[in-house]
Amino acid sequence: MARYWANINEANMVEKVERVEGFESKTDSECIDFVKALNKNTDNWIECYKQFDGNPRGSFPAVGHVYLTTENVFVPQKPYPSWTLSDDQTTWKPPVARPANPSWTQDAEITSEELTAAEKIWAWDEDSQSWV
Repeated sequence: MARYWANINEANMVEKVERVEGFESKTDSECIDFVKALNKNTDNWIECYKQFDGNPRGSFPAVGHVYLTTENVFVPQKPYPSWTLSDDQTTWKPPVARPANPSWTQDAEITSEELTAAEKIWAWDEDSQSWV
């Protein structure tokens, strides 16, 4: 089974994710020494996990994700200052829930206003703290 290590810069942003094969029984420090030598750097490397459910480090990081040291998780960059970390610490959530699109059956008659509402693409407006 492969182990994964994320290279974190001084701003705690992920710059690279390295897959390491054959190190299942090695210590963390042995793995870190290997990825440092492989990448010819002494930067900060943090183990990350590819699993989706129950990931102990939030989500599997990609380049540009952020490592939150206090929470010990990787998350995408925070999209807006007002958003907070979700309960499962994998995503950011807005202070106001996104409006639900109306639902109907295929053979139901819908008005042009309902159709327009259903096709609307919602965007967050940070100034008004609302979906527009």
